[in-house]
Amino acid sequence: MLSLFALCLTARAETFGSITSGLSYNRLGASVLLQHGVRYSKWEKEGNVLFQDTGIQLLGEANITPALVQPGIRLTVNPIAIMKLQGYAFGDYYFGNFQSVVGYDDLGANYGTNADIENYVEETQRQYAGGGWHAGGKLVLQAKVKNVVVLNAVDYGYYNVFKPEGEAGTATFERVKEVMIAFDGDQILENNTMVFYQKDREDGGFLRIGSLTSYRKSFQADDQLLRSGLIGMLQPTSGGMHIVICQPYLTSRAFEGAWAAPYLAYAFKYSY
Repeated sequence: MLSLFALCLTARAETFGSITSGLSYNRLGASVLLQHGVRYSKWEKEGNVLFQDTGIQLLGEANITPALVQPGIRLTVNPIAIMKLQGYAFGDYYFGNFQSVVGYDDLGANYGTNADIENYVEETQRQYAGGGWHAGGKLVLQAKVKNVVVLNAVDYGYYNVFKPEGEAGTATFERVKEVMIAFDGDQILENNTMVFYQKDREDGGFLRIGSLTSYRKSFQADDQLLRSGLIGMLQPTSGGMHIVICQPYLTSRAFEGAWAAPYLAYAFKYSY
């Protein structure tokens, strides 16, 4: 840690940030992601494509939704252009609405759709405000060959949602990751794979169209989610980006069968 701090002191620093507003169908609904931090350029070598835009980033971050807020920090080390290593730690604050913390007796219970969870809450009154935290690490590998961009991100995190006072159950549905987790500690493994075709625009922006496959697994609750579908990104200027996702559910406790409604999302990201 001291050597990492020393590297930051000797590197060129610049501040940056982004604001991402999102709307989704089937889960979560609406969110705003705020990021602001500092980047230290390091290890760059002129004329070597593997050592461009390398360095260290330290971010303050907050994910805000009508159901919860998650403030925290994220450290990214980018030793070569094709690889990023991240560590993160966040607090989790649930408002007690929109089925944000709901108690279940069985780790294998089928929580169902949002409407199913709402009906369950009305019948049992097992919805709570509450808190918790999560922390973990992430490895991102990325490459661009001519007009093809490939990215794979593996994330492993520990999630601790505190069991509400008076709740006798063992599990709750984690609304951001969309899987059941055990109260007072569970681990979530996540993998996202993206393959794009990129078309550069004359105004300096780009258009990317491709596939996004998302997999998540909670270990204590043994819940799995697999979605795979299309993603499109349009960046007409250097500051703003439009993102559209359509992913059918392939594995899910809640959404089963060929006619299940897909996960749909739109986001606008502004970077500065």
